[in-house]
Amino acid sequence: MAPPGASAPPPLFPLFSENASAVAPRTLCQVCLAGHKCHRGSLSPQICSPGSFALAGHPETECTPCAAGYFQDAPGASQCKPCAHGLFCPPGSANPIGCESGAGIPYAQTTVALARSSSSCVCKAGYYDSGSTSEGGALACQSCPAGTSCNNPGATLVKLPLQAGYFRLHNQSIDVRKCPDSGANCSNVPVCAMSTSGCVGSANENGSEAAASGCNDGLEGVFCLLCTLNNGSRVYYSPASNSARAQCKECGNLVLEHILIAGGIIMLFVLLVPCAQHIHRIRMAKSSIDFRILVKLKILIGFSLIISVIDDVYEVDLPPDAKWLLTFYQAVVSIGFDVNIDVVLQDRRLQAIVECSAPHLLTLFFIASPLVTRVAFSAFSCYAFEESAWLKVDVAIQCHTAEHHVAQLLALVAIVVYPVGLMLVNGTLLLFTVNALITGKPHDAAADLVCHLGVPDPFGLVVNGVHKIAAEVARFMDTMSRLPDDSLESVTLLNMAHPNSIGINLLRQSALEVEDWFDYVMHQNTSEKTFYNGVRDRGRGTVGLDFFVNHEVARQAQLDAAHVVALRLYTTHIFKFINGPLRSTMYGNGKLPHPLPVTVMFISEGIKKLRSVYALR
Repeated sequence: MAPPGASAPPPLFPLFSENASAVAPRTLCQVCLAGHKCHRGSLSPQICSPGSFALAGHPETECTPCAAGYFQDAPGASQCKPCAHGLFCPPGSANPIGCESGAGIPYAQTTVALARSSSSCVCKAGYYDSGSTSEGGALACQSCPAGTSCNNPGATLVKLPLQAGYFRLHNQSIDVRKCPDSGANCSNVPVCAMSTSGCVGSANENGSEAAASGCNDGLEGVFCLLCTLNNGSRVYYSPASNSARAQCKECGNLVLEHILIAGGIIMLFVLLVPCAQHIHRIRMAKSSIDFRILVKLKILIGFSLIISVIDDVYEVDLPPDAKWLLTFYQAVVSIGFDVNIDVVLQDRRLQAIVECSAPHLLTLFFIASPLVTRVAFSAFSCYAFEESAWLKVDVAIQCHTAEHHVAQLLALVAIVVYPVGLMLVNGTLLLFTVNALITGKPHDAAADLVCHLGVPDPFGLVVNGVHKIAAEVARFMDTMSRLPDDSLESVTLLNMAHPNSIGINLLRQSALEVEDWFDYVMHQNTSEKTFYNGVRDRGRGTVGLDFFVNHEVARQAQLDAAHVVALRLYTTHIFKFINGPLRSTMYGNGKLPHPLPVTVMFISEGIKKLRSVYALR
């Protein structure tokens, strides 16, 4: 069969004669040779040039040009060759033309058979056509950006194939970004087709809407983080996991689920509180008393607060496992801290609530400060694309719009009220505390000790101070005589009373000494008594408690009998059981209660009163 452009063999004309001197009779003419052309009366055939062909007995006076999609690179051909793959052949082509060398289009080739012109050129694998955005735009091949899958030739900007886990705002954008959840189910793998991210990609290049959006069904928006509104149904975004792709789920009835979660949290605290109390009462060797976990726990909490925001602050792309750990840290540090309201339950006076709740509230505010600060400053962090920006914390809000400005205004108020305001409050409280310790009212200076030490009925101390101290000392002596030999409190108190000795009998001896010293302060008319270390209290002769209560300085400082008794006890051997618990990490903050809190409170207030007198002098 003749190729395109050829015709059936004609009758025997035109013919040519072998006799060049005269026109021969018709019977002497021969059929024109294939690949040649013969004019009427020709004496010899003329060979067809490259790019054309002729059959034997060709009736035309000229050779037939090769049709589009064919070429002929040799003269005298009887047919044309099909155009090679990757090239194109216009009509009459002597050689196939390359898109790069012939048409001047870098990184281009053809992909169809029998390509006719440069319009059949497409970009090679690894490149995309950036000129296809305009109607009839010239082909312009550019290297495909990271996150695309240009494994086959013919990629265009409109149908740019995205890998799973990558996203672009629309089909005219070349700003391809890695989705935040791209690493789901692909730990430590840079390119992963098994990613369960909501960004499913469009590497199939089928031109469908799903492929164009690059989002999983039911998802839309920046990085496919928003749910598509569907018939008004209530749905929520379910993030990607190792077992499920990011998707939107029906909300349903979550009341039961919330009740179960709240019940589980309450049950956890109910179980943990007795365990924590039991841990403090387990047997502990004397040599390990000074090794406590409190400092380590504070460091751990501070470290967790820092690392929980490291990915947002430094805008780094961490591995999925690390991201999960940071999210877990954020949840842990966001909950679980409560305020001790024992005083509120015992005494509902506003003053008691303020004085005893303030330290715990400040602790709570301090721990929550990084979290609140992060939320407030998140109003200023945006995903910046080439033509727009979207709020990271809520990609439904476009940055630099009226809606975003409202969010920023609220964030500024929160920053002033909380992070900045908290520092100002703490600084003001510290300033007032310093002033209270020097020139303020004595009650203000001792108020924190009242709450910290757990003094019962702090407002009854003014009238019954001495009786409160006496009852407290009696309870302490009874406690020391009844403590088990191996209890933590026994070991701690023994270490305070006799640092270089062991034996529970010494603790019993200390209880008797406490009783003796208290009797000395309250009833004996002498100021001379031998201390435990052999030092004698000398120099004041025979004086009793009334002498100190009625002393000129005591009257000027407005010391009552309770202050004098507490200060006198502090100058005796009992001071070890006053100072020791204040210095030991085993007391306070929910651990062992101070054995003599009322005494400590009156000592603190008495010293404050005496300082006021000294300051006036």
